Amino acid sequence: MSIVAEAARSGREVSPFLITSDDLALDSGAAYPTIGLVRVLFPDGMGALEKVLQSAGIPLVEMLNPPWMLSQCSEPRLDITGAGLAWSGTEITHLRNPLLLPHQAFGAAIALGCMFAFAQRVPPASKWSKKRTLAHWATACFWYTVMSVSSFLAHNVFEPRTGSWEFFWTIDAASTGLSSINLAVGAIFVLMTGSPSLPTSPYVVILLNCVACILGRHFAVATSIPFRHELLYLAPAAMAGVALSPALVVLTVRDPDARHGMLWYHVFALGVILAPLMDQMWCAMLGDMSFGAIHQVFLFCGLMVGAAMHGVLSVTMPISTHISIRKMQSAAGAVSKCNGAREKVGPKSRRAAAKKSR
Repeated sequence: MSIVAEAARSGREVSPFLITSDDLALDSGAAYPTIGLVRVLFPDGMGALEKVLQSAGIPLVEMLNPPWMLSQCSEPRLDITGAGLAWSGTEITHLRNPLLLPHQAFGAAIALGCMFAFAQRVPPASKWSKKRTLAHWATACFWYTVMSVSSFLAHNVFEPRTGSWEFFWTIDAASTGLSSINLAVGAIFVLMTGSPSLPTSPYVVILLNCVACILGRHFAVATSIPFRHELLYLAPAAMAGVALSPALVVLTVRDPDARHGMLWYHVFALGVILAPLMDQMWCAMLGDMSFGAIHQVFLFCGLMVGAAMHGVLSVTMPISTHISIRKMQSAAGAVSKCNGAREKVGPKSRRAAAKKSR
């Protein structure tokens, strides 16, 4: 049973009391190689996978993670004593995976930029409803930003297997799931309608996200079912990744401006897929885990989100352009009405008016 779920079941308050400075990462903490960290993050999924591979006689895990790699390449810890960082009055003396920080910040910056970009776009027309919105794409970017921030606390600040770490890792997993669900919904509607718009109002999208957030909180904290983090994190992420691929192709067929986002999305997806296979190469080249599969996944997932959102944004119209077109249409309509009024005035009336002016 997880630490957070156990606290919830015992009647303890979850959020304030489980986050403690005693859980901060230390130099004496456990040294996790990539496979060790994956086992910590997804214990049920990795346990089941390794049992299946072992019963089938397939030494895949051992092939990807030989003994020399497990002993040589574990997550680095940076001593930042005296840097002035503190948590609840206690100095933060060490950071886990310090070179993961640029990739987390990069992903958050991409997601934030895309979120604000969608706020300046007009949803294309939908054949299903007069109401239309792009709020699901912006909401996906919002949750991706939350995931990036919480991942800093889970992957860099707190020691794994502590209450504080599990609290922020649960937020990380749930935010990833919520972001992925919004992306998957957008991709499915693109496949169904050919439009990136959702045939509803943005308030409905926000309401549904609030409901999903409450359900996700209950599922993550108040239950102890197996494969909880796999269902929160991996399943929605895989669904979104698969659904976005044909959706971006559909958008490209509809509007060639989406082709760059579509092409780069599939290029960056290869970086994520190949990350487990390349971990051994990075270890042999660098001699440690200053860059490995975890870093590669963070980097290329952020790039995939950016490429996908670029493809969606490229088939939408900026608000400023939309307003200019509406003004031009209004001006053209006024000119047309004026010309129609002049045509109603016959030649005799114009001659009479000319004589009167003389």
